[in-house]
Amino acid sequence: MIGEEMKEDMSSQCARINHVECHKDDVVVYQTAGTMKVAEIQLHFLLHGALATLVKAWQVKEWVPHQQFATCTVLDQTLGFVPTADILVHLICHKSQEEAKVLLPYQIYSRL
Repeated sequence: MIGEEMKEDMSSQCARINHVECHKDDVVVYQTAGTMKVAEIQLHFLLHGALATLVKAWQVKEWVPHQQFATCTVLDQTLGFVPTADILVHLICHKSQEEAKVLLPYQIYSRL
């Protein structure tokens, strides 16, 4: 795939995940190796027949499940691919240049 010309049907700014549409710039929680992480969606790709999402991973500073939010650092964001199926839910957030506060829905804070 590297070095090949990209075709329009190989990428998308929107994907339906767990019955919800997730768009470019949406903030989501995804699970990898049993750990929940927060990231900002950049683009969805079909790579070798598998749906993958390019994300900017945020560093979670603190999970506060009893108050239903988490705080994240948005500096030094790391780009990477995650399997689109690992995305659990998109989040409501308030973001400044350095930090973000994300609201956690029940299906997330009940697991913490």
